[in-house]
Amino acid sequence: MDIMKVIKEHGMTQAQVAHAIGMHPKTLSNTIAPDRNLTVNSLRKIANAIGCSVADFFADEVSQPSDSTPVVEDAGLPTVTCPHCGHEVRFSVTVE
Repeated sequence: MDIMKVIKEHGMTQAQVAHAIGMHPKTLSNTIAPDRNLTVNSLRKIANAIGCSVADFFADEVSQPSDSTPVVEDAGLPTVTCPHCGHEVRFSVTVE
């Protein structure tokens, strides 16, 4: 999960996001560091500030089928295994 990559993709800086969510830029930097465990609430605040969904932060962790991968209708939603509890997290993706 690369939050800074998503922030940049949405044309914002870390300082702009920090200001938008009422946080000092250094605190945000520490919060989104790769070795930190963010809460869903923190992810929602950041997502709302940059205009994306929480699922966008996990896009690089969900494997996309290649052209040669057969698509199975019952395959379900994309999943990620939580590195902390081991449970699968399912995401729905809406393309607009």
